[in-house]
Amino acid sequence: MSRHSVETTHDGRPVVVTIGWDAPLGYFHAVIERLDVTDDEESPFVYSNLDDIDPFPVSLDPYRAKFRALGIEIPERMFLE
Repeated sequence: MSRHSVETTHDGRPVVVTIGWDAPLGYFHAVIERLDVTDDEESPFVYSNLDDIDPFPVSLDPYRAKFRALGIEIPERMFLE
């Protein structure tokens, strides 16, 4: 399994975006997690591919669209790696 992460912001809050490839299962995965959660009632997750209708894509295109819709810029190198 490969996994690449980058710290950035979402709605003015610090987040870490992680994307990767699960070779044995043959799909990409992605998670956006807040880094400043202190309240046990608040979910640390802004996004997880497991919440998608099609949670197991074989390309990164759905994640590019999701990050764009959320206003999160991801370095192109993450998609290339």
